[in-house]
Amino acid sequence: MLAAGVTAEARVVDLVDTGNRYNDMPEVAVHLEVLPANRPPYPAVVRRVISVADIDLFARGRMLTVKYDPAHPDRVAIVDPGP
Repeated sequence: MLAAGVTAEARVVDLVDTGNRYNDMPEVAVHLEVLPANRPPYPAVVRRVISVADIDLFARGRMLTVKYDPAHPDRVAIVDPGP
């Protein structure tokens, strides 16, 4: 996805703890509103393991860069949530 997907911006709508832990780090469901350039905005959910120190990078309203599969828009990957 990261190599062949189409780049778009996405707004974080919500962050939900899935209850899963990996190396004591929580897995969360990042609820997004994807804002592609050539189609209407649409919702997507990305599951991701994040450290507690990085939780602010996924705050509601924050804009992230994502890549999505135009043939299957529900397939979305967060490129880099960096600061």
